[in-house]
Amino acid sequence: MDTVINNYFKLGPQFDGKLQTRNLHDNDDFFWISPNGEFFEFYSLDTFRYEGEPLAKLATGKNIKLKPKIFSDDIVVFPEPPAGSSEGWPEARLHIVDGKIQDFIVYKKGARLCRE
Repeated sequence: MDTVINNYFKLGPQFDGKLQTRNLHDNDDFFWISPNGEFFEFYSLDTFRYEGEPLAKLATGKNIKLKPKIFSDDIVVFPEPPAGSSEGWPEARLHIVDGKIQDFIVYKKGARLCRE
């Protein structure tokens, strides 16, 4: 599951802050949605290196960078549900074109959506 930090406030207050999705890398990666609806990926590859026997993870002193995530797809995001059932918890389907949200649908988890 990936984490999406949301600053695209048009989704509504229930989607402010940290969101979850399985529709991007599904590899515990981090993404950011700007106030304009643009997607960025946290790029941390240069921030550490491995050395020694056994291998040790060492910081390189470089900062994490934001890299534009240019793609076109529909993804589903949802807030981290509270402990217990996530039934009825809100989800949002984001329609993304060239790395920017074009439109979205907010609905309750488990609701069936149809697109014409």
